[in-house]
Amino acid sequence: MSATSTRSRNAAYSSPRQQERQARILTVVREQISSVGYEALNIRELATACGVALKTLYNLYGSKDELILAALAGLLDEIEHHANVLTAEPGIPRYLSYTDAIAGQIVVTPRYADAMAQMLFQAGSDHRLVGVLLAGAVR
Repeated sequence: MSATSTRSRNAAYSSPRQQERQARILTVVREQISSVGYEALNIRELATACGVALKTLYNLYGSKDELILAALAGLLDEIEHHANVLTAEPGIPRYLSYTDAIAGQIVVTPRYADAMAQMLFQAGSDHRLVGVLLAGAVR
């Protein structure tokens, strides 16, 4: 993975148009991973599907793994802010609601979950993916 974090790369892009483009890119990434899986995800084809230049993807995210990590972080953030999670009592009930929402997402997009598992198994304990996956549970 790149030394530059996804957040710091994306911080420079803040106009509404750029934010919409980034959201579209991350949505397409999740759709593509859910459709073809991690190994078959091709950055060049992904750029075409997103309607952006290949260079744009690399400027925004740096690598395939950083792009997937950004898509995962966005998905987990959406799950964390889902009404069922937010309205659950703090503590264990909220954690269980969050876990249930993640399990529901895994059922809906098993290839996406498989891609995250592949990345996690390749990651060391200090890898950012571990932090992204555990951040919601810790909060």
